[in-house]
Amino acid sequence: MSNPRDPRDIRAARDPRDPPSDTPTVEREAAGAPAGGGFLKVDRAGRGLTIGGALRRRLSHYAGFYTLASASDERVVFERVASVPKHNELREPVALQGDIGAIGSVIDVISFLLNSRLSGQLTCVQGEVRRSLYFKDGDLCAARSNHLDDRLAEVLYRFGALDRPQLDAAEREAEALRRPLGNHLVDLGLLNQGQLYLYFKRQVEEIFYATLLFTHGDFYFTLPHLEDLPTPLQLSTQQLLLDGATRADDMRRFRARIPSRSSLITRLEGAAPPSSEELRALLDALRAPLSVQELIDRFRIGDFRLYQRLFSLVEDGFVSVVGIEEERDRRISVGELAALYNNAFALLHGFALQARQPNTLAAGLAAFLQFYGFADLFEGLAFSARGQLSQERLLDNLRRLDRGEPLFFLGQALGELLYFQIFGARPWLLEPQREQLQVIYDELSELTA
Repeated sequence: MSNPRDPRDIRAARDPRDPPSDTPTVEREAAGAPAGGGFLKVDRAGRGLTIGGALRRRLSHYAGFYTLASASDERVVFERVASVPKHNELREPVALQGDIGAIGSVIDVISFLLNSRLSGQLTCVQGEVRRSLYFKDGDLCAARSNHLDDRLAEVLYRFGALDRPQLDAAEREAEALRRPLGNHLVDLGLLNQGQLYLYFKRQVEEIFYATLLFTHGDFYFTLPHLEDLPTPLQLSTQQLLLDGATRADDMRRFRARIPSRSSLITRLEGAAPPSSEELRALLDALRAPLSVQELIDRFRIGDFRLYQRLFSLVEDGFVSVVGIEEERDRRISVGELAALYNNAFALLHGFALQARQPNTLAAGLAAFLQFYGFADLFEGLAFSARGQLSQERLLDNLRRLDRGEPLFFLGQALGELLYFQIFGARPWLLEPQREQLQVIYDELSELTA
């Protein structure tokens, strides 16, 4: 790396302790004596790794943040930037970092922190969403997020503490006073200190559970700065991991019967009322069909608990999922959805051919059908030489199954298959290819969310 315009350039600057040499850089590297006493490796994901203690010592004199100025096959030039990036994990020493999908899952990362009893900040980044979890000796003590659903105001509303007008007014006042919302709510008498603590705790738990659902992106674990923690707590990470994994499994079961928040729920007549008071209250609200989102807004007990109660009513025959609330700007046909997924499979097949893995899709489908309950939908289907499923046969199978919500059932099945195929291809997929497929998977999943 060189930049003759800037004496602070990493490669132009000489350490006075370095031995003089007139040997050109390329010749010295070829001779086994790398310039600077080491190498800087840039992998296919764009991450850098400094190899060699001497080079690390030299670079330590130029610690800071740099941006790419120019690059060619032979030379890469970086220039120092004047402003420090705003993200905390970039300002502090990073002890661990990596790719969430490559290591397995966020659960695997957190399990390592727990077993090692580490203290510090774990930040997970997926797209534009950043969630940070703070640990002390392996236990969770705080959390932050930039996602709107994770704000304290949304948690207070979602779990029924305050109504929307109260929260909107309090947020405006707190912002004007430059006072934290929670403290301002206590000042107004809308919450007491005990209630505020419980909802802060609930907020931290909800951020933790949401972080576990990240399937790709990057993670950074930085050294502890616990004196700056937002509302320090002490929560059992082991118990949260167990609860989070259970919730994820339960939500998959719930979604199999109640596919989305737009699902319409109707009450079935003739059955004796349920014994549970909570279930009776939910059943009483269904005097006319309501969407899941309407029930979430009405009961405000959190998405998971609402789905849990609805699932119980569906399983016991008290209610039925009868359709989907109209969202015309988002709905597509089953044929269009199948075509979009076929395009994704064809793209993956192209990557497989480049990597000399021609049987990837066929083997993946065979393995998928051993573990997932969609055998009837995929009966008689195989991937073509172009890496696509017969759309005609797939839709014939779908009509024969006569599912009440064919679009969402098809989306769930094809989404699970695509995710399974991407997961199985991780050992040979290049990082840009995997990221492209992950983005496509996320976009397709949104079509039937």
